[in-house]
Amino acid sequence: MAKIVRLTESDLTRIVKRVIEEQKIASFDDEMGWYDEEDEPVNPEDFGDDYDEEEFDEFEPMHAKHGKDTKWFEPSPKGMRSYGSSFTGKDIFDKYREHTGKPLKVRTRRSMD
Repeated sequence: MAKIVRLTESDLTRIVKRVIEEQKIASFDDEMGWYDEEDEPVNPEDFGDDYDEEEFDEFEPMHAKHGKDTKWFEPSPKGMRSYGSSFTGKDIFDKYREHTGKPLKVRTRRSMD
């Protein structure tokens, strides 16, 4: 008998985006994990081997190229309240960069055309 799987709207949206759109994942350090455009953890092996990789040492160039397409380094209001001040995306990027000592790697899946 077939199993029925129920998906939320956000699950379905994420699946459709992965199928039809250019996919991107990012990481400062493989051991810290890789994250998709929705800032959800992903397994880089599931991404495949056919991708371009860029490295970013600074927030501004990365954000100019990928910021409108991703949720990376979006400050969360909940997190900002817990620290008692507001953090910008640049602040968050700089903290990760300082912590790892490595640039942000962004992998973009190559088009299947």
